[in-house]
Amino acid sequence: MPASVNAKSVMKNARLTALGAACAIVLSGGLLTGCFKEGGTGFSNDRFVYVSRTWSPKTVTVIDTRTGEQVWTLDVPVGRQLVVDFEAGKNPGEYMPDTMHWRVMQAGKKSGDLTSTIPAPPSHARRVELSLRPAPETVDTILSSGDEPESEDIFVPTTGVTSEPGDIDGN
Repeated sequence: MPASVNAKSVMKNARLTALGAACAIVLSGGLLTGCFKEGGTGFSNDRFVYVSRTWSPKTVTVIDTRTGEQVWTLDVPVGRQLVVDFEAGKNPGEYMPDTMHWRVMQAGKKSGDLTSTIPAPPSHARRVELSLRPAPETVDTILSSGDEPESEDIFVPTTGVTSEPGDIDGN
């Protein structure tokens, strides 16, 4: 009897180990490819996706809570999404030890490289604020460019974007 109980226990542990390994592979694959999902990934990984739409055009601002200073702000163009990912810094003695990776891309895009970076306050000293601009926001339709399919239309607001040239889609 003890041998059969021991065999059942070994089989149960083997199944749990295989299940754990499969879950780890799936999760790490999602992290390495940079999966983007509106509303978040379902776990705390400091990655945020903000989709701007005609009736909810968004502005995203990063605030240093130690000083109240606006570190960075962007009016997300309608029909696009902003992906922001914070990476913890390696030198905790620095005033802005973390790095914020970001990119504006076609709304609904699920993966891609975050091609722009800026220094950021540590996680305990930053706040990401989302605000809505007046809606509806007028848009102009232009053909897509870069790494997006040419058949898709991109909507860009007729008002300016509060970013430096080259920040949108990494151009």
